[in-house]
Amino acid sequence: MLTEDWCGDAVNTLPVLAAISNRARNLDLRILARDANPDLMDGHRTGKSRSIPIVIVLDSQFAERAWWGPRPAPLQGWVVNAGRALTPAERYREVRRWYARDRGTTTLAELLATLRRAQAARAA
Repeated sequence: MLTEDWCGDAVNTLPVLAAISNRARNLDLRILARDANPDLMDGHRTGKSRSIPIVIVLDSQFAERAWWGPRPAPLQGWVVNAGRALTPAERYREVRRWYARDRGTTTLAELLATLRRAQAARAA
């Protein structure tokens, strides 16, 4: 996972990812700082920004199989569309509300789908 400790989205994503990793013996969670890994980050941009967190799934040979981020798709869609009309403080408040209402459900579903895509890519 590429992240930084100041990232509000990571605060909501990391516990879900850690729970998955703790339950799956074949997963090894590693956390890398975005700013210390610009080449890796630049290969996983969402648009022009270096948005985080980014979850990168590697196989046992360290080949990339899938990636996810920076936030669940419904929330990302809102942020880049309707959310742009708000001030940064208002937008951040609404993002926090979304995560509180969702309680990790969408993040979990999307991360599991990412792991399934990685497994399918490995099998192909």
